[in-house]
Amino acid sequence: MSLGVVIVNYNTEALTQQCVRSLLDHRIAEAADICVVDNLSPDGSGERLRQNLPAGVKVLLSPRNGGFGAGVNLGVAALSTALVLVLNPDTYFQHN
Repeated sequence: MSLGVVIVNYNTEALTQQCVRSLLDHRIAEAADICVVDNLSPDGSGERLRQNLPAGVKVLLSPRNGGFGAGVNLGVAALSTALVLVLNPDTYFQHN
């Protein structure tokens, strides 16, 4: 069973990149099962994430900032996995 991941970005480009890289490096999810939703960031980070995240990662640019929950709902709707993990951009995984 595959795991989908939704990350909502709002002016957190570097943290979002670190979160996605961590998911991929630790094989928590495949690129195609990760969806980053940009909540209309005024700093342009959504477009930069679209250009710079690894191939296969979905980046949705929301036409409005409806808050965290609305961003999560957009991301979940874009995935087809049975399970979805919702993460804040400042989440990352490490081995001990």
